[in-house]
Amino acid sequence: MTRFAAGIDLGAACTKAVVIDGDYRVLASSLEKTGFQPDRAAARCLAGALEAAGLAQDDLSVVVSTGFARHLASMRHRAVTELTAATHGARLLFPAAGSVLDLGGQTIKACRFDERGRILAFRLNEKCASGTGAFLERTARIMGVGLDQVDALARQSLHPAPISSICAVFAESEIISQLMQAVLPQDIMQGALIACVERALQILRQAGRQDELVLAGGVLHFATAAELLQQKLGSQVRLPADGMRQFVAALGAALIGIRFGNEISF
Repeated sequence: MTRFAAGIDLGAACTKAVVIDGDYRVLASSLEKTGFQPDRAAARCLAGALEAAGLAQDDLSVVVSTGFARHLASMRHRAVTELTAATHGARLLFPAAGSVLDLGGQTIKACRFDERGRILAFRLNEKCASGTGAFLERTARIMGVGLDQVDALARQSLHPAPISSICAVFAESEIISQLMQAVLPQDIMQGALIACVERALQILRQAGRQDELVLAGGVLHFATAAELLQQKLGSQVRLPADGMRQFVAALGAALIGIRFGNEISF
């Protein structure tokens, strides 16, 4: 069996790496901004995870990449799609999982799969970044707060402002217009979070939900977003530990490396 494997998720906003051993235990993880040179981001990310794990790159038997820029990771042995990686990662964390909803920096992905992890249906957001982490980042910037202040601001809201546009550009204009009309920043921030959640739920409905549903992605670092999703979705929703929510696809890629070595590409 492969002893150590790394999974690298080259997302549009951030690149994530996870190193696991042959018993599927997570040894370390690392995150970097992807920027305009995904290969360099992947190299830095992998180096950070290896250092944290106390390993060298030569200790790895296989490196599996995933994400939109997965084919740009020069150190990869194999590349797999984001949906395949997310499915494997979700099932490792929650063996009874039947679907996953991933809210990332630029994309929202939903997929439904069977007990063997075979994807039955999936949906992705269109090219527009509405409802993604990038949309929330821009909203926070307009509000003049850092990302670490988003939850505190949103929790002050008593009357969330409706954001009707499904286009990120038009939504930004709508937000600026609301500010000029003296709508409170906390109501706008909470409204943006609600809009993000509603957009994700729309995509999930298109893919179809199959319990258990695993939530993943960087947007879930906003506790308010995670709570709103759990309230809307009800029971049979599984939320990874805070430190793993953004790493589900990278974990799945590493798991594929352990299980299949460098023999299979999905």
